[in-house]
Amino acid sequence: MMDSGSASAMLDELDRLPADLSPLVESASAQLFESQFDLSSLRHGRVILTGCGDSLHAATAICPAMTSVSGCLVTVSRPRRLIASLERSRRAEAAQLVIGISASGATDAVCDALRMAREAGCITLALVGQPDSPAEAIAHMTLILRPPDKRRGPGIRSYQASAVGLLNIGIRIGHGIRHLSAVDVTRWQERILNVAGPLRETLEGSREIAQAVARETANQPLMLFLAAANHLGTARYCAAKRIEASGLFGSAQDFEESCHVERFAMPIDIPVAIIAPDDETKEEAAHAATIARGIGRRVFVLSDPRAKEVRRHAQKSFDLIMPEEALLSPFVSHPVLTRVSAHEADILGRQPFLADLPEIRAGVEAYRRSFKRSD
Repeated sequence: MMDSGSASAMLDELDRLPADLSPLVESASAQLFESQFDLSSLRHGRVILTGCGDSLHAATAICPAMTSVSGCLVTVSRPRRLIASLERSRRAEAAQLVIGISASGATDAVCDALRMAREAGCITLALVGQPDSPAEAIAHMTLILRPPDKRRGPGIRSYQASAVGLLNIGIRIGHGIRHLSAVDVTRWQERILNVAGPLRETLEGSREIAQAVARETANQPLMLFLAAANHLGTARYCAAKRIEASGLFGSAQDFEESCHVERFAMPIDIPVAIIAPDDETKEEAAHAATIARGIGRRVFVLSDPRAKEVRRHAQKSFDLIMPEEALLSPFVSHPVLTRVSAHEADILGRQPFLADLPEIRAGVEAYRRSFKRSD
């Protein structure tokens, strides 16, 4: 039986992503179009997404697509910042929806944000992966999305579930405020389902090259993941998976900002992953890749195979097979570099979530106790 906390389990989760799309979309649609989800008041409203870790990264990556389908202004806020904002204003804007995202449904900061938002007069919706969770007990409405036979491990299938859930919530809002017709709803759901093909092709094409890249990067304690716009959510997610998979550090940064600060980082040969799925960010990507390669970095590019300008600076390139709808590219871009992280862990003989080792947990608890005594 496969250890749910192993690098092999991560690779298995990646391979199951395409097949997960259909049951996730079906479940989301069935739940969201029930009568309890009355979001018609958001015609002139605002939607705020909040979460921690993978949930926050999924929100950032899918925000533009959700804005497009919902017809509303959609923004992303960290839970504590959202709480502080609501405390200052004392009351919510009219018709403001706060969506708290948590795979466990028990993230303290997300639950606190949902509670504060509800007290301030916001409509609240919990997007979770577990029934009967603390978040569900707080929010007005709950969408529960859990991939079939989900096991514990670095969030891969659960990350996709969060993205699917958010986009389907956007579709439901768009239909509720008459921004989308019934035909539009069906078309968008079909577009999500059609991502399975490009996703499967991208995953299949990345197998050998991911292993080759991992052999080059497994001995590097630091790796930079660069992107722009909403793809920075994907970069942050990929950096997080590297840390969770093996304890190797990953850092995400915007293309332009990396040219100002990260270019000074040592050592010279830090591996750099350039995430450039679309034409909107290709010039920034090419500029960042030029500088990274000029410094002497090892540059790896994830892009459409036709993106010659950025690929000419790469030592290795991953082919990203784009979906029919460009706004859905985050569904295809996140798994490739996660595969590299799983192979790094395998090469090093490490298990995911090293920070959960008993001696590390004991050290953290001992420090907390000593800190409380000093107060």
